Amino acid sequence: MPVNRAVMTFRRRSSDGAERSGILIRALAAALMLASLLALPAHAQLQQEGTGYTRSPRWSGLLCPDDAVRLALTHSLRLAMAREAALEAAARTALAASELRLKLSANAIAVSQNTPMIYATQSMPVYYAGLPGRPSIDGNLVAMLPLFTGGRLDGLLAAARENEKAALALTAAELVDVARNARVAYARALLARDRMDIAAWEVAQREEDERIAERRFKAGAVARNVLYQARAERAGALQSQNEARAEFAREDAALKTVLGIDVASDLQYEDALAAAPAARDEAMEVRAALEGRPDLQAARHGIAAAAREVRAAHGRYAPQIYGMAMLDRVYRDPFSSKSMTEGGYSVGAVLSIPIIDGSARAAEVKMAQSQQRQRQIVLDELELEATRQVRDAVTTLDAARKNAELASEQVTLAQENLRVARLRFEAGRGIHLEELEALRALVEARYNLTKARFAANTARADLLWATGRQEEQP
Repeated sequence: MPVNRAVMTFRRRSSDGAERSGILIRALAAALMLASLLALPAHAQLQQEGTGYTRSPRWSGLLCPDDAVRLALTHSLRLAMAREAALEAAARTALAASELRLKLSANAIAVSQNTPMIYATQSMPVYYAGLPGRPSIDGNLVAMLPLFTGGRLDGLLAAARENEKAALALTAAELVDVARNARVAYARALLARDRMDIAAWEVAQREEDERIAERRFKAGAVARNVLYQARAERAGALQSQNEARAEFAREDAALKTVLGIDVASDLQYEDALAAAPAARDEAMEVRAALEGRPDLQAARHGIAAAAREVRAAHGRYAPQIYGMAMLDRVYRDPFSSKSMTEGGYSVGAVLSIPIIDGSARAAEVKMAQSQQRQRQIVLDELELEATRQVRDAVTTLDAARKNAELASEQVTLAQENLRVARLRFEAGRGIHLEELEALRALVEARYNLTKARFAANTARADLLWATGRQEEQP
């Protein structure tokens, strides 16, 4: 119920929020882009070493999660593509604005002909010149300015501006997405590194177990099969270690690919996965997502753009009035003794009133209205999906936090159990199977602890992404 109330409260404010987001979206995108360079700590322990196998940079040194995010934002090709899309949208806005401004063209036509012809210039505004059937040179200036278009051009400009805001919001969304992918990839690499460390620790424990079994076998305290079993367990641990090393190599390369750096970069990681973050309030996070997610902002600007396009489509029913002015001078037979020169000017207005168009304008209006309804449906779906994603992240984060606490307790108990079981086996008061089971339980407990912390850190990254944030808010 708190989530439903949060959604309904947001939707009651959505119309006012859409207007405010239209004003603030540029500042939002600029702030997020600036945060990619300034908000995170500098590469205090990272150094760039030129390029590697590809043109991508090669880095070396200790890598922390914030440095991973910074590198991803700096070198992400997806983010670079989103920036280009925003620049394209800005150019389209400038193009739409140009349709409302004065246009002036200078034209010259030189022909040799024996029959009258009509020529059209290629620049805007277009000038049509009718020249006689003899050599001629025509020079002219043409100016045109829209005086009234029934809101058609104004609507197209407003739609372009909304589309530009949507592109900026999508750039911000891509920035948040890149940050999330960097955090998840870092957590996966660190999980693989921790598993590799656990596997190495298990090998050491299996070797110790083998030494104890061999010593007791030589003392005649255990049968030969106990020694064989200890050796088999050590071999199995070595196999697990090899698999863990290969997994870490894969995750390490995957992280470097996400960060946009060369796979030959020599990176070191923090000592262990961070402890699980504190629980979050679901209703508060849902409100933050509905108000701040850049992709939702982009969808709302898309709806606004569609509304402006409906206005532009209705404008086609109105008369179209353009002011025009022309200055022309023609030289006939310019290279003969019979050459003649004439010219003049023209100032006026052009009125166009559409009467019958085969229902083309009605179809354009219906298409624009349908596009607006479709975009509203997409926004409704995105809002539902956003609430689900927040709930999933909050639930997973809470479960992982609890599991991390339980796994930490499990590790402590399993360590004590192994210590006692090993002492009993060495003293001849316990069997080898007890020690093996205790060691397996401790290995499993350590794995469970790393998995719980990994789940908590990925859930935190998912929650930041689902709410449209780069960093945890205090």
